[in-house]
Amino acid sequence: MIVPRRRLLVVVLFTAVPLLALAFSETAWSGFAAALFGLLVLLALADAFLPDSVLEQLEIKSAPVVRMTKGKESVLSLYLQSHLNCRRTLSFGLPLPDSILSGQCVQSLEHLSPGICEMQWNGTPRVRGEFPLRSIYLESASRLGLWSRRTSRKLELVIRVYPNLFQEKKVMAALFLNAAGTGIHTRRQLGQGREFEKLRYYLPGDSYGDIHWKASAKRNSLVTKEFRTEQTQEIYVVLDASRLSARRAESGEEQTIVERFITASLITCLAAEKQGDLFGVLSFSDKVDAFIRAKSGREHYHCCRDALYHLHPKSVSPDFDELCTFIRLKLRKRALLVFLVNLDDPVTSENFIKSIELISRRHLVLVGMIQDRHIEPMFSMEKLHDTNQLYDNLASHLRWNELRKVKRILLRRGVRFSLYPSEGLCLGLVTQYMHIKQRQLL
Repeated sequence: MIVPRRRLLVVVLFTAVPLLALAFSETAWSGFAAALFGLLVLLALADAFLPDSVLEQLEIKSAPVVRMTKGKESVLSLYLQSHLNCRRTLSFGLPLPDSILSGQCVQSLEHLSPGICEMQWNGTPRVRGEFPLRSIYLESASRLGLWSRRTSRKLELVIRVYPNLFQEKKVMAALFLNAAGTGIHTRRQLGQGREFEKLRYYLPGDSYGDIHWKASAKRNSLVTKEFRTEQTQEIYVVLDASRLSARRAESGEEQTIVERFITASLITCLAAEKQGDLFGVLSFSDKVDAFIRAKSGREHYHCCRDALYHLHPKSVSPDFDELCTFIRLKLRKRALLVFLVNLDDPVTSENFIKSIELISRRHLVLVGMIQDRHIEPMFSMEKLHDTNQLYDNLASHLRWNELRKVKRILLRRGVRFSLYPSEGLCLGLVTQYMHIKQRQLL
């Protein structure tokens, strides 16, 4: 595509128009003016249509995946490779999605030298997810600078925007310090571990039940077994991505409930990694959407993050029967299941209570739910201004009372149900997990 530049407009206004007017005048200079006008037209056409190898020989390379964090300014880099020495201005336009705020979608390069040149675009993502970039637009001035040549190149680039865990890590900074154990209160393990560690000679006071009689017979001396706390237990975070999770976490907040669930899931996985446990994730709606089996390591955490960063709520009701059947078939070993669900709907809570019996005896189940201002006991507000607030407070108390009934029913089935404020969801789940580790309930 060819478009005129400002230089061409100036030439036409101050040269071509006077020459054309002089050519049509009945003077001795009319023939000379017509010849100059024709020469000017030929130069403009030649400048427009003669081949130019600057854009054709320019190669644009990029990483296949660019990772960004929601709400944090990031850099997207493209690499230009050319064998020419070009002193003309080159412009590059990158069509970033609307969800990424950037003040420099178009960048210019005054001098292109042979070799590899890096160009950077700064942007701040507002929405997590996956955003592909399939093209980049280029513009180059012609040899005489009268025209601009525009073209586009294909890109195989995907921008992945991950949840921002900065605030949650800041609250639990002691748990995520690189220096292991620094800043953390010492927790005494209650009871004896159940995982065999080694054999040692018997000491006075050791239990007779821990004596290894076969090894004692071989060594002709009493040998006892020593146990340690289990370190490789399986932790699964099961989060709900159905219609109820599409609501706002708090009135006035932009984050939805599923956003808080994803953040809490990743923080719980990080806490399990620090404790040496195996962690995995499972998301569901009317079916199981994603399932990552429990493992350990940084690479496995990235797999869990990749399974959740593009998760969005669906306009369907959750199917707990299929979910619990899936868990019972796939998870044979006893594990800690952390459910992040919404049970404020009576039908949903009833279905959950019926289905959870399939797995509550084999696994240790925790249920967490976000408590908003519409779920609170009577007279929680400091001051009521009118009767409307009184009725709203009464409705909130009824919802809170229904959830208390659900909590008692689940507790009889061995399931622990807790309500957490929106900002305290991550801290509450990690505290529950550490309490379970301390008491060796799993």
